[in-house]
Amino acid sequence: MARLFRIFANVLHRPAVTGGLIAALTAFSCHALDAEFIDVANGEDLVALPNSPWILASSMASPSNPGGIYAINSHDHRVYHLYPPEGDVPVTESAENSPCPSPPGRLAPHGLSLARTDNGDVMLYAVNHEGRESIEIFSVRQNDKQAKPPSLAWRDCLPMPEGTSANSVTADATGVVYATAAGPYFDLPSRIEPFPSSGVIALKPGGSWYTLAAFDNRLTNGIAMSADNKRVFVADWYQGSVLVLDTDNPGNPVATIELGFLVDNLRLGDEGSLWAGGHIANHGDVMRCYNSDARQCAQPFGIARIDPESLEVYCQDR
Repeated sequence: MARLFRIFANVLHRPAVTGGLIAALTAFSCHALDAEFIDVANGEDLVALPNSPWILASSMASPSNPGGIYAINSHDHRVYHLYPPEGDVPVTESAENSPCPSPPGRLAPHGLSLARTDNGDVMLYAVNHEGRESIEIFSVRQNDKQAKPPSLAWRDCLPMPEGTSANSVTADATGVVYATAAGPYFDLPSRIEPFPSSGVIALKPGGSWYTLAAFDNRLTNGIAMSADNKRVFVADWYQGSVLVLDTDNPGNPVATIELGFLVDNLRLGDEGSLWAGGHIANHGDVMRCYNSDARQCAQPFGIARIDPESLEVYCQDR
């Protein structure tokens, strides 16, 4: 939900945490970090490729920006446009079995996530709002020497259920995909305008989407899996909290972590912490930024480091 990424240069190579304006953070402290700006229009989410200097970034579509996926070199901070490509879209052989007839010619990406196949290939999951409400899946092809940016080949797509618009996505080690979404699909009688009902849906390999949880007067946003795949962490942007769901007992959260800022994105760091980032602003100001034509409209942000086991908030910077 931001117009500009703020990059924490000294931790950029680690798995990314974004909170709209937050670009990347999985260091061991959330205080006194040097920051600089990297210009990616409507920057929404980041993921760090494993054992690589490359960061993949989603640029949301708007009246003044067509949207796309970019690669950022964490060493020299150069930005490269990856998708949509200038020519034909590369596709993998597995795309022949996709429920979608073709790759998206245009893309309005939102949340991003990475996963590995059984043979070690890296896949990028990207929420898309252009042409179809879907989660687009790409194979990430990395340059052996890593000096050149990676490339993307379209692999598959997961159409969203009718009446939903996804925000963020993650996948566990067994191939189950989880997505936060909002829309009339979730509508509950006690919802309050202007926000729709929202929730978390899941898709097992070869199955159909099912509801893991649905909420009144919350707006589910970022999502992350615990290392053991037993918990799903969900950002509640509207209420400024993180919800903890049990994958074996879906429904109501087993815990709620109040953070005091509008929690946008979540990421499990390589050191084991859960990192949360979001806006320190009222809902209206953030939405005005999101809907504006300005390429940049920076807002204050908050970050927090959470123990995913004890749920203790180790540090919080606002």
